[in-house]
Amino acid sequence: TCALPILKTTISNFMGLTKEQIFRVQTEVPRWVELLKKYKIPDYIIPYMIGQSINETGWFSNTSYNLDRNPGGITWSDKYIKYANLRPGTSKGTARGKTEGGNYVHYDSWDNAAKDWIRVLNQDTGSGKPLQASNIDEYVQRLIANKYMKDSTGYLKNMKGILKLMNPHIDIAGLIKKKNEP
Repeated sequence: TCALPILKTTISNFMGLTKEQIFRVQTEVPRWVELLKKYKIPDYIIPYMIGQSINETGWFSNTSYNLDRNPGGITWSDKYIKYANLRPGTSKGTARGKTEGGNYVHYDSWDNAAKDWIRVLNQDTGSGKPLQASNIDEYVQRLIANKYMKDSTGYLKNMKGILKLMNPHIDIAGLIKKKNEP
């Protein structure tokens, strides 16, 4: 079970988010802190991954997140299918939007989703691994270099906005610290 998030303010002061978004942040952020700590993701990278997931899933609310347990918009492609036997607990998930085409990957558990998302973010196509970036700008640039997305301008701006919006209200660092304690 996930620990309850540490809130700095009350829900009524959680400016800029709907009640549904607040609920999802309070439910999902602790889950991801716990899973990412389990797989030894560096503490400073965890907020980037959470921001990325919120950006990809519409505040943890889209179909691919809720039905497929897909935190990062990972796509079921010919390349993915070729190695699917090496990724236990995966199958073809819900359809992507008409402009994107294809399908998302479906995961049978949050744990398998975390492992595969980490695998994707640990790839290096010449510009470095996103999971070894030194800051959020570099993290997004490495996502682009690894063909995770085509354009960083809006993505980087969205991620920074998400983290700024959440930062005063949910103590991600406190959750990480709590997971680090014996």
